[in-house]
Amino acid sequence: MVKHINGVTAEESKMLIDWFHELVYKNHTMQVRFKWKDPNDFAIWDNRSFYHSATYDFWEMGDRHGCRGSGVGEKPYLDPKSKSRREDLADLGGY
Repeated sequence: MVKHINGVTAEESKMLIDWFHELVYKNHTMQVRFKWKDPNDFAIWDNRSFYHSATYDFWEMGDRHGCRGSGVGEKPYLDPKSKSRREDLADLGGY
């Protein structure tokens, strides 16, 4: 868990950490709900881009099983000519 953000005051750091916490954990506008309907249902997501938080609304389906796969060898990069997420969505009419 993040304890401090470098380059800002302790007060600013706490404010930013609290803001990010609210954005990630409590913002339901950026949420996907996967409803388990069948014992053969499965879901896949990329933890580099998404935060997974299980909800316990599947009790009628019985136990569920999870397997984690991790890719190795990927090297992050930045294309200076690339657009931001917001710019790309705006071009698609999403903003």
